[in-house]
Amino acid sequence: MRGVVYGILGTAIVQGILTAMGLWIAGVPRPVLLGAVAGFLAVLPVGAPLVWIPASIWLLASGNIVHGIFLAIYGVVAVSGADQVIRPWFISRGAQLPFLLTVLGVLGGALAFGLLGIFLGRSAGIGFTLVNEWRAPPTRPRRRPITEKPTGH
Repeated sequence: MRGVVYGILGTAIVQGILTAMGLWIAGVPRPVLLGAVAGFLAVLPVGAPLVWIPASIWLLASGNIVHGIFLAIYGVVAVSGADQVIRPWFISRGAQLPFLLTVLGVLGGALAFGLLGIFLGRSAGIGFTLVNEWRAPPTRPRRRPITEKPTGH
């Protein structure tokens, strides 16, 4: 569970920073404030797009076509793409599980069950750990070295 919490919070921080950078490059006013709002909202599944999509639409409507298209593409690729890469990476580091298993568990769980699925997707990791423990050879207790008894001289 700790890995999932780190994954959610770490991803939210990274998405907030990426959103602020994209807004700043596109020339949107108050990019740091909007990036902080995006980071706060990124804890939810729909999070950061609630900030960069309206900003992109605002840029397009105000005649900044190039900046609006840039922000839309940047938002899809960098900000939302970070959610698909960084969250599983954080979770796998916190749980000591293979990265690919974590990615599949998180994405499959999120697609099937939404936000709750991120936590339920970890059950793949629990199954992985159980199978590895079951397959591992049994460990034997260490033998103490034989010490000679002192002679009674």
